[in-house]
Amino acid sequence: MHTELKEKLGIGCANCSTCMHLGSDDCGGEPEYSISWPACNKFDRYQYLKPFPFKTEQKCWEPNFWASKFTEMINGSDESVEAAIDAFVIARGK
Repeated sequence: MHTELKEKLGIGCANCSTCMHLGSDDCGGEPEYSISWPACNKFDRYQYLKPFPFKTEQKCWEPNFWASKFTEMINGSDESVEAAIDAFVIARGK
């Protein structure tokens, strides 16, 4: 489905764990009593589905920088972070 993009970015599977839209939601209570759960920032209704976050490849997937091979370029300096993000954007094609 996303074979070429996954190869360019060094991502194994185009599922929720490597998607930029995976986030979390919580009950909004006090931090010590708050409960959080995975949520999709692209399609709100997904968080109510039992198999979410999906482990299979998804058509709606968009790559997450932190799941890519470009994080290996980061060595602790600001310049390395900027270079890694730039390389990711170029490889992603946007």
